[in-house]
Amino acid sequence: MGKVDCVRWPGCEVWFWANDHREPHFHVASPGNWEIRVFFGTEPPHYDVLWEVGRIPRKQLKRFLNDVSKNREALYLEWDEKVVVED
Repeated sequence: MGKVDCVRWPGCEVWFWANDHREPHFHVASPGNWEIRVFFGTEPPHYDVLWEVGRIPRKQLKRFLNDVSKNREALYLEWDEKVVVED
């Protein structure tokens, strides 16, 4: 697992799985509440909910996705550095 350095969501864990699959993405979790997978290869970036017990704060999510858009190039660099794509 590689920590994502160029985008942060306070109180959440943000990471790449070291061995993962394409479309470039990372995971964000609020421990014990929810986990999403964020795909940054599209504009705007999109996400899917992997699991949810607590509510995902939608206003914060919108701001976070905006940060993802602004940092797309850095995310691609981190993806290339930290992820080995499984075929």
